[in-house]
Amino acid sequence: MKRNALRGVAVGALLAVATAAQATMIGDVLTFARAYPTTDTSFGTGTPVSTTVTANSLDTVLLQDTVPPGEYYWAINPGADSIRVDVLRPAGMLGTNTIFDGIVFSGFSATLASVSYTTSNPEYVVGVSLNATLNQIELNLTSIPAYIPPGAWINITVVEQAGPGVPDGGATVALLGAALAAFAAIRRTARRR
Repeated sequence: MKRNALRGVAVGALLAVATAAQATMIGDVLTFARAYPTTDTSFGTGTPVSTTVTANSLDTVLLQDTVPPGEYYWAINPGADSIRVDVLRPAGMLGTNTIFDGIVFSGFSATLASVSYTTSNPEYVVGVSLNATLNQIELNLTSIPAYIPPGAWINITVVEQAGPGVPDGGATVALLGAALAAFAAIRRTARRR
């Protein structure tokens, strides 16, 4: 009985370390901006927009691309480790390898380690890149020769390095120490039998 209790303590401590080491965007105030022809040139009206990331879709924002006001092209829904972009109306984009036409995502509280993406329409994505210097994500799109159709989507998976909200090295070491001590006690108990 005592051995099982110690085993539970050890496993619990290890799970706490593993869970705490996963960075999340929950609570970050992210900003989304339409940019063209470079990542630092704002394009259209109603941009940028910001939202505080939650675990549900209540943080979804509409990004207005051009005039007239109220005609939204993009719905953006950030989550704990991903950002979903949905196309709401036909979007004409001119991105290439040398011209940026897309959306810039910024405001991450932790340093970004990497990004990847999936999409319903890969022919419209020039690239999703991580700008490590500015700690932002850049989604470059093209629709040449037509438009990106409504209903198309891009889901960007974000990997953050450990940052705010993740235990520091001292807390992690303490949890690992508790796990090791529990395993040592289990071993001593087993030897006495």
